[in-house]
Amino acid sequence: MTGFFEADYGPFFGAPGVHGKYTLSLTGFAAGMNGLGPGFGFYASPATWTQFSTNFSDYYYLQVGVKKWITDTATLGVFAMHMGLLPNTTIPAGSASCPGCVLTGDSRNAVWAEFALGF
Repeated sequence: MTGFFEADYGPFFGAPGVHGKYTLSLTGFAAGMNGLGPGFGFYASPATWTQFSTNFSDYYYLQVGVKKWITDTATLGVFAMHMGLLPNTTIPAGSASCPGCVLTGDSRNAVWAEFALGF
């Protein structure tokens, strides 16, 4: 099972009159084991979350950001991200040197700035 949400408060697209305004952006998703494949947008997009993982099975991802419209078509933004394993998740990670080993926890955080220009 997989779920996704995105919510923006403020201008979403560049248009006449958005210069000087702010947009608050909230994004998140959760993906169960084998809940995603290579044809899904999580992998096949230039979105920032593809920089943190290429397999989000059994993970959740949360992102918050604010961007200022410096012109009617360009923004400067600051974003923060947190992702981790879904609760009660055990991922097999055994090998010849560690039979029976598993992952039971993983947590990642990031903060970045973004400049976006629309045409």
